[in-house]
Amino acid sequence: MSTSSPASTSKPNSSSTSTSSTRQNRPRRSTKPRVVFPRRTMPPSNTPSPQTTDYNPSFNPSTSLPPPPPPYQSRLPLLKDIYRTLTSTLQTETANRILTFLVNPRTSFPQLDRASHTHFLLNGFESLPPYMTALDASRPWIIYWCLSALAILGHDTSRWRDRIISSLRPLQNPAGGFGGGNGQLSHLAPTYAAVLSLVLAGGNALDLVDRGAMTRWLHSLKKPDGSFSVCENGECDVRGLYCALTVITILRLPTDGGLLDGCLDFLSACQTYEGGFAANPYGAEAHGGYAFCALAGLACLLTPGEMAKRVKIKEVIRWLSSLQYAPEGGFAGRTNKLVDGCYSTWVGGCWAFVEAAIQAEENENKPKQSPQKQPLPTSSTTAPDAEKLASTLASTTLSPDDTDPPTLWSHQALTRYILACCQSPQGGLRDKPGKGPDFYHSNYVLMGLSAAQYRWTYDPSLLSEDIAPDGHEYTPPHTHTHTHSPNPTTSSSDPPTSTGAQDTSPGPAPVPAAVTVEETPAHTRTTKAVEENVVAPPWHWTWDDYPNVFPEAEEWPVNRYWDGENDEVLPVHPVFCVVASKAEEAREWGEKVLAGGEGERE
Repeated sequence: MSTSSPASTSKPNSSSTSTSSTRQNRPRRSTKPRVVFPRRTMPPSNTPSPQTTDYNPSFNPSTSLPPPPPPYQSRLPLLKDIYRTLTSTLQTETANRILTFLVNPRTSFPQLDRASHTHFLLNGFESLPPYMTALDASRPWIIYWCLSALAILGHDTSRWRDRIISSLRPLQNPAGGFGGGNGQLSHLAPTYAAVLSLVLAGGNALDLVDRGAMTRWLHSLKKPDGSFSVCENGECDVRGLYCALTVITILRLPTDGGLLDGCLDFLSACQTYEGGFAANPYGAEAHGGYAFCALAGLACLLTPGEMAKRVKIKEVIRWLSSLQYAPEGGFAGRTNKLVDGCYSTWVGGCWAFVEAAIQAEENENKPKQSPQKQPLPTSSTTAPDAEKLASTLASTTLSPDDTDPPTLWSHQALTRYILACCQSPQGGLRDKPGKGPDFYHSNYVLMGLSAAQYRWTYDPSLLSEDIAPDGHEYTPPHTHTHTHSPNPTTSSSDPPTSTGAQDTSPGPAPVPAAVTVEETPAHTRTTKAVEENVVAPPWHWTWDDYPNVFPEAEEWPVNRYWDGENDEVLPVHPVFCVVASKAEEAREWGEKVLAGGEGERE
C-alpha cells in the first residue's frame, strides 16, 4: 500500500477538473480590491455613493461647478419597501442610476442641447431605417411628434406646410377620418395626430379636413355610454373620447344630434379609488395617460370651476403628488412603477387643470367685496394732495387675487430630471438613463419641460354663453404679447421645403429670432355659428411665465447653468398639446369657419 507524501498532496493536480478550492485559495490582486455590483446597479467605485452624498448649501457661484441638487434629490429615500420584490428592486436600481447623474457635477445640470435634438428630430422627415416599418400605421404620429418637438424648441413649423399636407392627404378616407397609413382604416388616434399636425402647419392647412365627412364618421363611432370607439368595431376608452373631443373642438364641428351625450358622465366615472383615472369606468387601473385624457377631455366641455364639481379634486391631487418621485424628480405613470420621461406631459400636464380648478373653487367660495376706488388726480389737484395720493397708492398691498397661487408640484425637480437624465448624448430625448431616444419621448419630454416653465390659467371673465344657442356673443380668450428668443441652432440637415408660397428658397429656412403671440381683437360669433352649437371652453386658457423655477439662478455664473436664451422652450396649450402660437392660429381659422368663410366641404 503506497502512500503519498504531504508535499505531493499540497501540489495541485494539473489534470484534475475540480478547481473550485484552488480558486478560493488563490490570492487576490493587491492593486485594487474587486468589487462585485449586483446587476451593475451601483455606481462605479470612483464615483461617490449616492446614499452618502451630502447636499452642499455653501455653493460658490464664482466656481465652475454647477449648483448642487436639493437634499431630496441627493440621496435615496429613508423609507424603503419591507419586502423585496422585482418592483422594489427595479425601483432601487433606477434611483441609484439616476442619482449618479444628479450628484455628479459633470452631469447634474447640463443645458438643453438644442442643436443635437433638432438634428435628431429632422431625421424624422427623411428616409427612416427599415426597423421603423413596424410604425407604418403611425405615420401621422411620427409627423406630429417631430413637428411638435421642433415647435417647442422654437422652430417655425409652417415652413413644412406643403410637405405636411401632401403627406396627410392620402391618409384621409372619403368616409371621414384619417388612417395610420395609406389605405388603412380610419382611426381616432391617427386622426387626432393628423389634425394636430395640420394645426402645426399653420395657415389654412386645416382646410384639408373634410368637416362634413368627419362629423358623420364621429357619429358612427359614438356609443350609448358616452364614449367613442377608436375605429369601427374598436375598443372604447378615455383615449378615444379625448381624441374625438379635441378634433371636434379644433375643427369647430357641430355637436347636435347627440354627439356629446353622456361624455361628461363617462369621463367623470373613470376616476378610481386612488384618485386617478382609468381607461374606462369598469374597474381598470388608474394611469397617468388616461388621467390626462380624462382631465383634458373634461376641459373641452367644462370650465375648471365646473370640472371641480364633477371630479374629486383632493383625491386627484393626492394621486398626482404620489407619482413625482424623489430623488428622481420625474413622474411615474402608475402606482409602484418607474419614472418615465413621457409622463412629464401625461402627469405633469394634469396640474394645469387641477390648479385652475382649485383657483376657481377659491374664487367661488370667497366673499365678494366691492373694491375701494381711489380718486384719480385732476387738474385742480394740488401738489401736496397729489403726493399724498401717490404715496397711498404705492403703499397699497395686492389682494390675494393679484398674487400668484402656490404650485402643487416641484417644477425644479422635474426640470433637473429632464436636463440631467432625459437628454441623449446622440440627440433626442429618452425615457430615462439607459434607454434610447425616440421621437415620441422627444416630444413629450420637451412638452413636460414647457409645463415646468409656464403657468396656465383660466379666466372666467372671458367666458360668455358659448354653448347655449341663444345668440350671445362669443369672445375668444385674451392672449398677451410674449416674445421669447429660443436662439436654436440651425442644422445643415434641415430638409428642404417644398415649393410653395411660404418658402421658395433652397436649403434650410432661417429660424426666427423671436416667436411672438400677439394680442388679438375680440371676434363675434355669428348666429349661424351659435346654431351649430360648437364647443368653445378650451379657447379660454391663457399663460404666463412660471416665476422662480430656479430662484437662485441670478447668483449663478453668467455663462452657465440656467440660460433663458437656451434652456427655455415655448408654451404648450394644456388641452391641445401644441404650442400656444399655433393653437391661436387654429382658433382664428375656426372663427373664419364659423363665419362661413372657409373650411366648408360637402
